[in-house]
Amino acid sequence: MNTKQIVLTVSIVLFSIILLQNSDPTYLELFFWHIEMPLFILILATVILGFGVGWLAHLAHRKKKTAARPAPAAPENPSSESPPKPDANV
Repeated sequence: MNTKQIVLTVSIVLFSIILLQNSDPTYLELFFWHIEMPLFILILATVILGFGVGWLAHLAHRKKKTAARPAPAAPENPSSESPPKPDANV
């Protein structure tokens, strides 16, 4: 296992422990919704929402970055013929 896999595995295990220890019911009021749910579901939904927003922001930034890149210069001689060869007797 490389370092990236080890860090990812440890992070997932720690996150799972945190989720399992937060099973107390909590009450969420959002606009006109009133929901009671376990705290770990709220934490998990918040993390998933955060990753989704971050991923969309990354895609938008990458698209903006590639759109701002200048287009390659067009060839000077657009015809399919090769340019005339210089005269060897000059």
